Amino acid sequence: MNQNAAHMPHRYHGRIILASMTILLSLAAASLAAAPAGADSVPAVGKRPVILFWTDKPALVPHATYLTPSITLSPPASGDPLSQGRLLSEGVMPLKWCPGQSLAGESDAQILATWAKIAREGYVGLGIDELGGLNHARTVRFARLLTRFHEEHPNVYLAVWSAGIIDPVLARAYKSSVNLVMIEAYGPWGLHQWERFAVRLTEARLFGIVHKCIFGIGIDDAAPPDVLKSWGKWANDPRDLEAQLRWIAKHASDMPGVGFFAADASDRMLTVADALAHRYFSAR
Repeated sequence: MNQNAAHMPHRYHGRIILASMTILLSLAAASLAAAPAGADSVPAVGKRPVILFWTDKPALVPHATYLTPSITLSPPASGDPLSQGRLLSEGVMPLKWCPGQSLAGESDAQILATWAKIAREGYVGLGIDELGGLNHARTVRFARLLTRFHEEHPNVYLAVWSAGIIDPVLARAYKSSVNLVMIEAYGPWGLHQWERFAVRLTEARLFGIVHKCIFGIGIDDAAPPDVLKSWGKWANDPRDLEAQLRWIAKHASDMPGVGFFAADASDRMLTVADALAHRYFSAR
């Protein structure tokens, strides 16, 4: 698809977006009316731009300011590139992987205990993977658990991978109890990706959390064939990746940066993503 077409959706897609916006306006009004006092007490992000990578190869992403998931508690002098202490000394915020709604079969107490165990081990930041989707009852439950966990562990930095629509109940929890929301926006560049960005960005603005939200772009060019068949090809070409970053930099300047889910990215694409992120977001 011509990249310019992404900026000029045809009337059918425009009607879909307008309908979505109307629904979201109603939901946002109800959500904000019910927001608790002092709900925005959790700091969003630091003064540096958010350039987040899901990768175990920090040497290939020297401009990263956030790193996840395989953080360790090795001493900084150990030479372990994923040492929490070493990353902190280099100005990188480490986010230890933490299960999210995959724990739905467990009790509330068990879920909170799982999260608390990771925090008690000494990890300063948790990257919860993932919350959201169309199961409203599950969303309500995990929104409540997020809020409770933050109340019990206010000094733990919480980041959440958010899938699908931003439910108003979940948005309240994000606003009151989460530091960083990583909106999953995986896909090749094109009209549907433009729509995905536009709708999620509007949701984040309506719920008053855009300042702590980033888009998580997927890169899976080195994924096995069965994974590519199941997940689809994401931003696996430098031109497509740059087109997405350019859109975000232009239209989402109120977001603090960008993230990359790059567990199956090639070394080449990690390097490209790091350089492009630095080019488009280093001034934030």
